[in-house]
Amino acid sequence: MQEKKKINWFKVVIIFLFIIYISLFALNLTGYYDGSIRRKVEFTSKQIAQFEKDIEDGKNIDLNDYLEDQNKNYTNNASKLGYTISSNVDKFLNTGIKEILKILGKLLS
Repeated sequence: MQEKKKINWFKVVIIFLFIIYISLFALNLTGYYDGSIRRKVEFTSKQIAQFEKDIEDGKNIDLNDYLEDQNKNYTNNASKLGYTISSNVDKFLNTGIKEILKILGKLLS
């Protein structure tokens, strides 16, 4: 019978990292990263132009009006459920540890 060859995990990891490196290098060469930065700059340029126009018109200025779409809300049912579970586990563990410390304090005093 033939024995199965063992997988050389070091070689697999190095090849995987090399593929990731080549992918990121190609994205950089194609300008994908620069394009995303350019879109952000253009968006802020539009906001600056609107801000300067409102100053010239003498309008009341609130900076929050010009920072729209900056703070996106990514909450959904899964994240709300995860937050609820983690909050309940935190409360349960905190109260449990406090009770254990009270009992230990009574036993040691």
